[in-house]
Amino acid sequence: MEVRRLKEGFKESVGNSEVRRTFLELRKMVGTPDWQRATYWEYTSLSTMCCYCNKEFGLLQNRRHPCTVCGFMACGDCCSKDLIVYIPNEEKGSKDPEPRIAVIKIVGCPEREPDMCVYLRICSQCHLYLEEKQVQKMQQTLTDQLQKTELFWTKIVEAAKKLSRIRAKISAHLPKYQEHINTMGIDSGAPRASLQGENGIQVLARAQCDMSDLFVTFVLAVESIRGIKPSTTQQTTVLKNLVRGNYNFYQETVFLFRELRKTLEDTTLTSADILETIQKFVDRNAMRAVYVFLKQLALESLMLCDNFTLNNTVPVQFAEAEEVVCQDLKQCIKDCKDDWAESEEDINNVLKDQIQNHRVIKLPKTRRSSQQQVTSNQKAEIEHVILHRSEEIVRKIMLQMADKCSESRCSASKEALASLYNWIYRELRKSQVTNHNREEQNNRNSGTAGRSEEWEFI
Repeated sequence: MEVRRLKEGFKESVGNSEVRRTFLELRKMVGTPDWQRATYWEYTSLSTMCCYCNKEFGLLQNRRHPCTVCGFMACGDCCSKDLIVYIPNEEKGSKDPEPRIAVIKIVGCPEREPDMCVYLRICSQCHLYLEEKQVQKMQQTLTDQLQKTELFWTKIVEAAKKLSRIRAKISAHLPKYQEHINTMGIDSGAPRASLQGENGIQVLARAQCDMSDLFVTFVLAVESIRGIKPSTTQQTTVLKNLVRGNYNFYQETVFLFRELRKTLEDTTLTSADILETIQKFVDRNAMRAVYVFLKQLALESLMLCDNFTLNNTVPVQFAEAEEVVCQDLKQCIKDCKDDWAESEEDINNVLKDQIQNHRVIKLPKTRRSSQQQVTSNQKAEIEHVILHRSEEIVRKIMLQMADKCSESRCSASKEALASLYNWIYRELRKSQVTNHNREEQNNRNSGTAGRSEEWEFI
């Protein structure tokens, strides 16, 4: 591979040293360095005429010039100093800079002459070949940049729409929550009899749970924006403005929500029994949601493990946490004087509908069929998808429990969820490192094969 020879030779003889570059220029006056001699150099050194235009060489006029790429001898018209081997200025101070090669005056070459560079002669045919490759590479780079730009704006639009939907729900539910509190009779001087019963308290508890869910969902949606990587100053500005605007909205609405809860808790007109009853219903609804999500994650991950013959460690971890949450849920249902058998039947109906119509772990279309033969790499990708989605949902569950449940209740479930999340987080990081190393290895293999095909001059 002749081009690689030039890069490696430049790196060894010149590297990042200005002194060595000057010495190289002086040495070229005496003779051509070995790394600039192509494979066919010796075979063509005795040529008496140009390999391309057939002009005869002379001592003073029409001197012979070897192409540093292919080694063929050519005249000055057919072999010019249009090939540059260089180190980009931005990499000049690095410990191990990687030399690059380009045809000058062609798109893709350095806009300004780098400080560390050497100009070499290249024949007309090698010039055309490398020029074509250079233009193709530049076109691919521009295409990749365009795709990244389109991907950025697509993600931004999707995130903005998602946040807008959540903001609309918060704006619609917050007045209703305030109305439920006002209906308790705080403004009129005594709680109204219509909401002293269990139904009115359940309505208020459900409204409080809905608001907590919306705020947690909103926070996670804003956090997901931070994963979008801008590539231009304009994109950075748009991203910052989107985050700042939604952060301000969150600050205003969550402050009002907390003030309403504080009003409900601190007022002397709301008895301690009512507040305790409200919290019991809130705890029950929160634990029921946690139990459904954990059971759904356990079932979906188990089905995927069976379909693709994966290790069933993930569903086992979910099952262990599910048992702990189930015990706390039974206690919450008992405190609310509900029947466990009826509640379990309702939960199973909800779970059945979720599994059929609202899967939480979704694989790419090419991986959905269990009949397909999957490789070890594809299995690793599926395991990574399971861990990634599980990490998102368990984190959301933990945030919702922290916002809804009282500190003194459901402590066993909170500890089980924290332990489960830590385990998922560690496994996910291991999976990310493994996948990253695998991608790098694949890129090196494909890159080596590509260079071998691209720069072979035989």
